[in-house]
Amino acid sequence: LIAAAYTESFLKESSIPFDNLTPPIIEVEAALTKFTFTDQRLEGIMTQLELNQYLDITFRFLRALYLYSHEPRVLLDKIDFYTQDFDDADRADSFQNRRRLDGSSAAEFTVEIVISGRYIPPPILDWSDVLATELNEEDVLGSYLSAIEESNNSYFENVDNFDEIELMVIAEPWSTVPAPTVTEVSTNEAGVVTKDDYGGFGALGLAALIALLLLILFILCFGVWRRKKREEEEEEENADKSE
Repeated sequence: LIAAAYTESFLKESSIPFDNLTPPIIEVEAALTKFTFTDQRLEGIMTQLELNQYLDITFRFLRALYLYSHEPRVLLDKIDFYTQDFDDADRADSFQNRRRLDGSSAAEFTVEIVISGRYIPPPILDWSDVLATELNEEDVLGSYLSAIEESNNSYFENVDNFDEIELMVIAEPWSTVPAPTVTEVSTNEAGVVTKDDYGGFGALGLAALIALLLLILFILCFGVWRRKKREEEEEEENADKSE
């Protein structure tokens, strides 16, 4: 840390434009994302334990999706729980109840989360549009439901066939939502990783890298000097013996 601080100070005093050596990292605009599950076997809202487990698997799925399978890559910082709701199919006054093709009504469970992250352009992303478009693709929905099924969340214990669940995703910019206080799920509760776990970017990171390279160079030079010194000592010792 001391070496990193001195290196950063040296770069500033030398007027070296080190901030321009790294590409700009843009924080995507947070998006309020609504996941609506429709199935007649769903009952009520999630308990805190079930919600924590759901948020954890959702974060892991989205992080892998946008870090390894998306261009440009997006590093998800965190997800924040916003609200959850359940519409019972038996409530006659519920205008949101949906009916299947066979005429049977199905209950709806909705959970809303706020998703944010960082990426290196180009291109410039419309984050809410990216989520709304890509998360509704059939293969992505299928993989997401499979991940939820494999998590063995007790909320879905009555669902014996996840292929029958209907899932729809809606996303909008968080800045457009007249939001109450967001309830952030802590790392200890749900295993959600925040951006602090990934370290910083910019000048300090560059200074630390330079300091590390200098340390490696010092170790190599010390090794070479030590070997040469040992050889000289051996030569002197051999010369004394010969005399």
